[in-house]
Amino acid sequence: YSQFIASFWATLIAVAILIAYFYFAITGIQALDTNVDGKMLLPPDSQSLEGVRIMDEIVWPDYLSINYIMRKPPNFSNPIEYRNFTLMIQEMEKSENSLGSAATMHWINDYLRYLANPHATDLDVIFGISGVEVNGTFYMENGLDMSQFDFFINTEPYTAWKMGTHYMRDLQNRIVITSMIIIMGYNGTSSLSDKAKLLRSCREMCTRYTQYDMIPFDTDAELIDIILSVPSTIVR
Repeated sequence: YSQFIASFWATLIAVAILIAYFYFAITGIQALDTNVDGKMLLPPDSQSLEGVRIMDEIVWPDYLSINYIMRKPPNFSNPIEYRNFTLMIQEMEKSENSLGSAATMHWINDYLRYLANPHATDLDVIFGISGVEVNGTFYMENGLDMSQFDFFINTEPYTAWKMGTHYMRDLQNRIVITSMIIIMGYNGTSSLSDKAKLLRSCREMCTRYTQYDMIPFDTDAELIDIILSVPSTIVR
C-alpha cells in the first residue's frame, strides 16, 4: 500500500481528482445567482418588512425612477450638440424596462414649454392647459435659445429645477449649463437584485456617452454596489 501511495500513478490520480474537484467547484459557483432580497437584511420581527414587501411587490414593478447626474452637459445652443443629446435620450428611453418618453423628466422639456408660452400661469402648467404648441423642430435645427433661461428658472413652477440644474454665464454673458439631472422611469423591478441589474445596465449605458460624464443614482446605490461586488455564491 505504501509503495502505491509513493508511486507515480498515485500522484497522477490525486492530481486528477483535485483538478476535477476544482473544475466542478468553479463551474458550480459561476452558475449560482446572487439574489439579495431586502427582507434578508432585516430581523424577522422588523416592522420594516411590510415596507420592503410593498416596494418589491407593488411600487417598483410599476415604477422606479433612476436619476442620471450629468456633470458635463452639452452646449444646448449648438444645434449639433443639442441633437446628439436628444438622440442619446431617445436611445436610453428604448432600453429594457424603460417606460419611455412619458416618464422622462429634465429641464429642457419644461423650458420648451416656457419658450412657447412664457406667460402661462402656474395652474396652466400644473393642469396642462395648452397654449401655443412647442416648435421642437425649430430648436433641433437651430439649437436652444438660452437667452430666456434666467426668466424660466426663476418662474414658478419651474423653480423646482434649480436644485438639479446648475449654470453660469461665460465671458460673453451667455448661459452655460454646468451640471443637470435627468430622471427616467422603469418598471419590472421586484427585488434589490433586480434593481442592482437595472443600475448596472444604466451604468453601461452611461459609458457609451463619456463626453457627458454621467452617473446613474438611486437611493440604494451604496447597497447595490455591495451586492454587485459580492461573488455569485448566494443561492436564492
